[in-house]
Amino acid sequence: MVNATSKEVVPVENDEEPTILCIVKDETTVDRKQNNHTVNLPASTLVKDLYAYVAKQVSYVEDTFLLVWNKFIGGGNEEVVLNDEKAKTLQEVGLAANGKKNNFLIKDKDGEQPKKTKENDDDDSVTGSVTNLFQSNSSTSSSYYSSSSDSYTLGKSETGFVGLVNQAMTCYLNSLLQTLFMTPEFRNAIYRWEFIGNEDEAAKSIPYQLQKLFLHLQTSSKRAVETTDVTKSFGWDSSEAWQQHDVQELCRVMFDALESKFKNTDQDDLINKLYQGKLKDYVKCQQCGHESARTDTYLDIPLAIRPFGSKQALGSVEIALKSFVTTELLEGQNQYFCEKCNEKCDARKASDCIDGLKFLSFPYLLTLQLKRFAFDYATLHRVKLNDRMTFPKYLNLEDFISEDLEEGTNTVQYLSTLISIYDVKNDADEDANLKGDSPSTCSTETDSGVSEGCSDNGTSTEEDEVDNSSKGGSQVDGATASKKVELTEDMCNGDLAQDMKGPYWYELFSIMIHSGSASGGHYYAYIKSFTNGKWYCFNDQSVTKASDDDIERTYGGFESSRTYYSSVYSSSTNAYMLMYRQVNPERNCKFLEQCDMPLHILELMQKLKKQEEDERRRKEMERSMCKIKIFCEHPQSRRIMEQKLEIHKDTTLKDAVSVAHKLFHLEEFLPAEQCRIVKFDEYYDYIERSYDGEEDNPIGKVLNGVKQSYMFDLLLETRKEDERFKPYKPGGTTVKVHVVQLEKEKVDPYVNVRPLLSSTVGDLCDLIHEKFNLPVDCMRVAFEGSYNDLKLLDNPSKVLKELGFFKNNRVFVEASDKEEDVQFKDSKLFKVLDVFQHTIQLFVLLPDPSTKPSEKLVRVDKRITLGKLKEILKSDVGCAPEFFRVYRVYSNNQEIEYSKLTDPLTSFSDDSKIRVKYSRALKKGEHQLKIFLLNPTEKEPYKYFCDWIVTDGMSVKQCKELLQPEICQRCGIDVPVENLRMRRKNWKNPAAVYVDSQVFEDHIQVYASFEVFLEILEGPELMTSTDQLSVYVRHWHPSTITLDPPKEVVLQDSVVDELKAAVSKLGSVPEENLELCKGRGHFPCEMSVLEIHDECDWSSDLTSLRASPLLITDDGAVVFFRDKTEKLMEITEEKKQEIIKKENAKSNNSNTRIGKFSYKERALKIYTDDNRPSN
Repeated sequence: MVNATSKEVVPVENDEEPTILCIVKDETTVDRKQNNHTVNLPASTLVKDLYAYVAKQVSYVEDTFLLVWNKFIGGGNEEVVLNDEKAKTLQEVGLAANGKKNNFLIKDKDGEQPKKTKENDDDDSVTGSVTNLFQSNSSTSSSYYSSSSDSYTLGKSETGFVGLVNQAMTCYLNSLLQTLFMTPEFRNAIYRWEFIGNEDEAAKSIPYQLQKLFLHLQTSSKRAVETTDVTKSFGWDSSEAWQQHDVQELCRVMFDALESKFKNTDQDDLINKLYQGKLKDYVKCQQCGHESARTDTYLDIPLAIRPFGSKQALGSVEIALKSFVTTELLEGQNQYFCEKCNEKCDARKASDCIDGLKFLSFPYLLTLQLKRFAFDYATLHRVKLNDRMTFPKYLNLEDFISEDLEEGTNTVQYLSTLISIYDVKNDADEDANLKGDSPSTCSTETDSGVSEGCSDNGTSTEEDEVDNSSKGGSQVDGATASKKVELTEDMCNGDLAQDMKGPYWYELFSIMIHSGSASGGHYYAYIKSFTNGKWYCFNDQSVTKASDDDIERTYGGFESSRTYYSSVYSSSTNAYMLMYRQVNPERNCKFLEQCDMPLHILELMQKLKKQEEDERRRKEMERSMCKIKIFCEHPQSRRIMEQKLEIHKDTTLKDAVSVAHKLFHLEEFLPAEQCRIVKFDEYYDYIERSYDGEEDNPIGKVLNGVKQSYMFDLLLETRKEDERFKPYKPGGTTVKVHVVQLEKEKVDPYVNVRPLLSSTVGDLCDLIHEKFNLPVDCMRVAFEGSYNDLKLLDNPSKVLKELGFFKNNRVFVEASDKEEDVQFKDSKLFKVLDVFQHTIQLFVLLPDPSTKPSEKLVRVDKRITLGKLKEILKSDVGCAPEFFRVYRVYSNNQEIEYSKLTDPLTSFSDDSKIRVKYSRALKKGEHQLKIFLLNPTEKEPYKYFCDWIVTDGMSVKQCKELLQPEICQRCGIDVPVENLRMRRKNWKNPAAVYVDSQVFEDHIQVYASFEVFLEILEGPELMTSTDQLSVYVRHWHPSTITLDPPKEVVLQDSVVDELKAAVSKLGSVPEENLELCKGRGHFPCEMSVLEIHDECDWSSDLTSLRASPLLITDDGAVVFFRDKTEKLMEITEEKKQEIIKKENAKSNNSNTRIGKFSYKERALKIYTDDNRPSN
């Protein structure tokens, strides 16, 4: 035997020995580049050697992971854990040899990630507050915490950090929570807050649930922890996990909720102290110098990626900040009325609702939102901007707060003074700063970011943005902002705070990234640890190291090919929100040490520790539990019962029988000694084998281990007191034996016998004789084949398998010896069996006016008609068949009426459910119609009118004559029969017109729930023959962007020229200028007027109505027509928006969908005690 020592194929010393090809995939890591390993081993290799080889390749400590063989069985896979099979060879386990692939998986053991070997560890392991904050000095401390001497962190990634489980679409939440957890000032403040209340109040307390989550992130040995308790405290249900939201919006809403909970506590005003800054919104008169101003607060600063209407991106955070405060000269018609001058004067005001601002103070924790989502007026779609936007790791904001920053300051001159001590890579490519894959004309959205203006109380206000290129400020280029001070070695390695004088230096520590398009995507975060100064990628459950190159890739700006849809659906990965912390050694905090922890946190920590230990034990117990379906045929009712048997793997098979006996509540019917468990296949209703002699073996051994799912089931078999169980060997077949009482024409319920497939008919007869004590010499056995065909087994030497016996079979046996010379097909036995095979049991729900519907089981021949069934039921219902109706009830409780008395019951099966209701039932030859009124010019073109009954042989004209008085009475109008039309209803569309001469059932086939339209015409019916064609036409006017209501055209010959002539006359358009297209959607084909002109398949060269693009095959088609010489009206962007709003409002107020508009996501809300919904 040759052991594997590398990833290469291992040579085999003995050329005759088969080899095993093993493909191993590591499911415990997200590093897809290094999670696949392949090796070719001799078949005599021990499993323990394969396990050792895999452990070495992935650098895991042995016995800290599961090696699972993905065994292919039949139509599915079975997972076989090889950890307990180490003493066996690969061949003994059952692996396929000689080039066939054997797939293996590396999985977490006991819910914890595999431990890394010492030689794989490096010096970058996280210490201090992350890994060892809560280490106990006591020798009795639980292994729940890893000690400082450990070379690995239990369950965590090699970084030492714990991830967060994504509930469904909560990546935006995970990114923000990890950022807050990695912020010392925020985490410490959360820990210092103390919760007082009961368990129900704790579940609704957001700060308390954050405390729990942060402690889990700090101390858990798991790879990732859940956030469900936090989201429940938000007042969210499970559906919120499937909603995509904006991380900046979440930040705002969650901070508001926290401030509400912190009122009147030690943490009151915490959010404002950490995240709130102040700015001044001013208008200054150019003549007298009078300044009108107000002071506003902000929690984050929204930075435009590019100015409104500009094709050029701003390129950097520094330039974007300058653009944020750039002023605008209000002159001409935009002059500002100065209260001091008492006249309109030239003044400087914001270029839009956020310019003309001055920063009065910056917060300790500065949040910058990069506004990457915009609305493209060219395509009318929401898009994502991927322009390059650089940001420094250290940012100096001193000049932004200087009083010298006035209206006359030249932008380029000012930007040249901006200093950043971190030089971002690749600044040599200046043009890259200004490139992107976004549309040419975009306005930046404000609904997901902070609004451009703030009121005095800090709430957001929205105003329209104005083109920045028209302001007094100069246009800047990317080269100007790239002037930076070189980082010195002392600044990199020494105390950075000593080189940063003043309170305006800020250090970047979190980058929240959006990967995706404007229609959706994924959030994750790059976060800097203040403990060791290294960057890490927090991507839901995964936490890995991040490099400077990774950070630089979040700038965006990579070129890509663009089509019409690429701006809408193309994906890009770039920074979306940045968080900086003020560089202030006197204020910068470290994470709380254990000795500084408040008592309530230490108590909570111990509580969580115990809960996690209990959970670990529970999961350990679950991993030792065999969970398998078990069935049992009730010894009295013969009903098949099903349960889930959950039992410890060490429980003996004998004890498992007792457990199953109690599980099915059989104590009153027979003792556990009259039961046994056998291997069973529910699908084929087939007993595979019995476990004779294994009564004292553990159930885990009997079932070949604990598995997530088993490829077989179990059956609790029962016997009578005087019977004995027979052994069932593999290879047998289950035969259901029915004894036929020929004199009574009765077939008894089946009893199972189990011969081998290799047995003969004679052997089967012997088993039947032993079971029922029937004489063998006069026994007749009829075998039911695969298509319910009956075959007499008259050759005792025939082998069962050759006769077509499979896993489950049914035979009928009779031993009266009264039909010796009669052919089987002509015998009484055949007739009795024929009736029995077609007899079904119906579960009938009968009406009872006094209480609830009563229930009754009825056995009938399914070849009888519905009329015969009603005759059978009339005595139970208590009235004649014409006064009740029969409905079939399906599994989803949907009820469908069966009304045709001549229909057989062949579609019904055993145990089908039917409901009987009192009502005037249909007589033979009667049919029920559902009638809807159709009015093509109405906003809602159709509505339900009534149910109506027609009879075989009734003409359409006769039906209309009967309906006419009902219409006049209900609608309050006097309409002649000649003005009524009936036509087929095809879902929501009008279809074939029924002419007066057509007859129901002869020409119009009526089925269950048949629906028709009834139309009131303005004049007599023009459709008199089925050869005619009814078409609705709508005139499109490009010059006014209007679409006329539908009008009907009746064609005699159904040709293109006839349609063109009719349309030309109707719309006053010359035939040579006509262009036609088929309307889209359901009747009457309402489309957005912004789409009709360019997106429909207009054509003037039509050859046939049945050919593309019209494809008219039935009455009721809708055709648009236009004059091709008529020019399309030019409309402004404002007009487009107005049209969209009107059409959206129309669409929302009706069932008709108009156009294609962007999905509107659910508003993000976090509920507190004051506004939490009652449900």
